[in-house]
This record gives sequence, structure tokens and C-alpha cells, in this order.
Amino acid sequence: MDLPGLRLHELKGDRKGTWSVTVSGNWRVTFRFEGKDALDVDYVDYRPEMAVRLSIAFDTSAESWLNQQTQYDLWIAEKRRKNLRVEKLAA
Repeated sequence: MDLPGLRLHELKGDRKGTWSVTVSGNWRVTFRFEGKDALDVDYVDYRPEMAVRLSIAFDTSAESWLNQQTQYDLWIAEKRRKNLRVEKLAA
């Protein structure tokens, strides 16, 4: 299967046998193959799972990892604020 740009790849470790395709940003579709069929199809935000994995690895909380990512995402969005075209709504 050749899907340029979608980063089709098999996951590793306890997710071996599951495949992933990037959809947009941090969203991906995961699934496993049985013959030519795709089963257990899921549309997931990988950050919560990664936060849990990091919390286990570093003996911290998953919330702290998600908060750090959210703060970074907001910082990036604020840097792009001047390029946003948004019409103000009347109160």
C-alpha cells in the first residue's frame, strides 16, 4: 500500500499488529488488517496515550504532560494571531 504523505506505519511494542495513518495534526486513524479487511478502526488523538506513556516512564502525571503540550500549542497559536482573519461578533 503506497500512501505518500500519510505516514502509514505499523505500531511497535504492545501495539504491534496495529497500523496507523496520519490524518491531521496529532490525529490518526489506527486499525489492524485481517486479510484484505481493516478491523478495529479508530480515530484517535495520540497525545493522551503518549502522555500516559510518558507519565509511566518518568513517574509523573499524565496531566502534567498534556498541560505542557497545551501550553506549547497555545504559544504557537498566539504567534500566528496576526495572520488570523476573524470577524468580531456583536455583543
